[in-house]
Amino acid sequence: ARHIQMLGDCMTYRGAVLGINRFGISRMRTSALMLASFERTTDLVFDAAARSRVDPVKGVSECIIMGSTINLGTGLCKLLYDFNAQEALAPQTAKQ
Repeated sequence: ARHIQMLGDCMTYRGAVLGINRFGISRMRTSALMLASFERTTDLVFDAAARSRVDPVKGVSECIIMGSTINLGTGLCKLLYDFNAQEALAPQTAKQ
């Protein structure tokens, strides 16, 4: 039931009922890559290039097309492990 509510919210949040197809998505004025993920990919990419549109690549569809990590779920945070810090702490833990 929640999935249907989410779909309804997506279709109506602009104040009018929009379909989840290329016609409804094009009226939402979303990013060029998101529009290209539905239909008419080459036409939309060509049009975006001709108009010098910039896409921030933040949505799910855009990230999938570009092959980048989606900033949701486990991809939301970026953790870097510092191996040098581990080596510096190793002698201290051995003494204890």
